[in-house]
Amino acid sequence: MRLEKIQLMSLVTKGITMMLGIIQSIIVIRILSPAEFGLVGLTMSIGGVVGVSQHLGVVDGAIREIAVLKKKGEVGKVFWVSHLVRQIVTIPLSIGLLLLAGVIATKIYGRPEIAVYLQVFAAALVLQGLQDVQGATLTGMKQFVPLYIVQILTAAINIVIFGYSTWKFGITGFFWAIILTTSIMILMYSAVIAKTLRGHLGLPTLADIKMYGFRVMRIGVFMYVARIFFIIWQRMPILILGGVLTAEQMGYLNVSQTFGSKLTIIAMALSEVNLSWMSSLYSKQREEFVRVVTKNMHRVLILMTLLTIVLLFFAPEILGIVIGAEYLPAHKLILLMTVAFFLYALTDIGTSSVFVPADSPKLRAYVYGIMMSITGVVIGVLLLVKPDPLMAAWAVLAGAAVAYVAMVIIARLKFNVPVLTRQLMVFLFALMASVWWLFSDPTLGWRIVVFVLLAIFVIW
Repeated sequence: MRLEKIQLMSLVTKGITMMLGIIQSIIVIRILSPAEFGLVGLTMSIGGVVGVSQHLGVVDGAIREIAVLKKKGEVGKVFWVSHLVRQIVTIPLSIGLLLLAGVIATKIYGRPEIAVYLQVFAAALVLQGLQDVQGATLTGMKQFVPLYIVQILTAAINIVIFGYSTWKFGITGFFWAIILTTSIMILMYSAVIAKTLRGHLGLPTLADIKMYGFRVMRIGVFMYVARIFFIIWQRMPILILGGVLTAEQMGYLNVSQTFGSKLTIIAMALSEVNLSWMSSLYSKQREEFVRVVTKNMHRVLILMTLLTIVLLFFAPEILGIVIGAEYLPAHKLILLMTVAFFLYALTDIGTSSVFVPADSPKLRAYVYGIMMSITGVVIGVLLLVKPDPLMAAWAVLAGAAVAYVAMVIIARLKFNVPVLTRQLMVFLFALMASVWWLFSDPTLGWRIVVFVLLAIFVIW
């Protein structure tokens, strides 16, 4: 199967799951008040930092390792070793979060009501660790069809479970829904893997654990660091300012991140496919690797630009009509966060398509470190001077912009891959100019006119 066809399948799948996810988010947001949704965002931010600490880069390392293996018996061993490595760290961290939930909620943030939510989330971390390795195994084996079927089915099921649980039990129901939906996905993945690797799932020996553990973590350790940087960058406004902002302000920040983070779903879809595909190409056909990566990155930038301008130009209507008028104060936050996640998505796809397949994952960690550091310094200053959600959103955008520029420069100088041509640079400038114009709150009529002109230009 050709890369273009797999990417199309992935995009269609992620497009469907993204729409189902948006429906799920809208239902939850409409059920909860801005203050309640702010508490959800704070809990998810704290839990996300703990969660990424147990990530270890095992997922990305397993994908790349499995992608270059030929024997199913070896794949089965990588599968078990990846689970072992992940859970050795996940279980202690989950227990730690469970025991310290009260201290974190009361002593650090002064919000004792979130302690029980953190405890439920701690249990979900163990299940998410199992789910992640299962998904990585199917991706590495290029079992994309069953992988995507499971993702679509669970996304549809999630709407019902999250909607009912949140309506019936409030915020507590939301977090228990995470437990239930993750368990359902694990069961589905288990059935597919058992069928695909039947007869090849023998437990590894100690020698296998040492060998495959090293090979997975050789890539995974830098992916682990990069993942930590990304989660902290993404959640930094709420993590750092969560103790001084009002619950409503946190709700506005959380909904703005919900908007922009939908772009990362598309980025993840392409990154997973590209990491598996490009790793195989790099190990066998170096010249073809450069050609395919270059062509693919150009296609990706155009696609992401089209998706982004839809979110940017019609954010007021989505807020006022779909989500709720009480979230309209988040409009300008959404503009900045959406562009920030757009640039991050391009950086994620670029590093997954070039740096990691070329066995240079540490460069990805450096780029993500730059992104987190810039955002962290600016938000840290805000905490001391004037905590402000809008300035925090600008800080997130600044980090993403510098990281993207760094990725483009490194890809060109070290790997001779031109991920950004002059023509594509024009697209970016047009996008930034549009955001600046949208800050003046133009009428819907003018937004439609400019949107159509910009879309035609990008397509052309």
